[in-house]
Amino acid sequence: TNDRIGVAGGAWDVTVVPVRVLGRCGGELADIVSGIRWAAGVAPAVTASGQQVVNPNPADIINLSLTIQAPCPASMQSAIDAAVARNVVVVVAAGNKANQTRNYAPANCNNVLVVAANDARGNIAFYSNFGPGVDVMAPGGDVFADSDGDGRPDGVLSTRTTTKDCYDPETRQ
Repeated sequence: TNDRIGVAGGAWDVTVVPVRVLGRCGGELADIVSGIRWAAGVAPAVTASGQQVVNPNPADIINLSLTIQAPCPASMQSAIDAAVARNVVVVVAAGNKANQTRNYAPANCNNVLVVAANDARGNIAFYSNFGPGVDVMAPGGDVFADSDGDGRPDGVLSTRTTTKDCYDPETRQ
């Protein structure tokens, strides 16, 4: 890498196992819980025809970049606890509602590492959830601001691909 184009990863010797639990219009709690259990190697997935699919590469770390405005559901807590019992670190988003993390699962669940977003100056981003449940902040930013005065938007590049409502904040393409 180092070509100054797009996004460069920082972990060269890792295997990423994507587990899609939500669709374009959301999803069900049961899908999230099943995804956690499958990713951790706790339980196999079951296809529509009843075939069991075992994860051949159980995760060391599970990232849940999603939120539900609710107390931590018992089924989600149970899945997180089962993953943690297998020495899996469960990292979760604080949320993007500028509200207390205690109002959003999985950030309000036990045994999770909660990550909030910070802006270019290191302050909590205007949209990030906050509160005593936050363990660490990571770069978030604002693609519509240049608060550090470097002439570039302060957002974070993403590998997200979509054609609707998506553009490069510098080129506006």
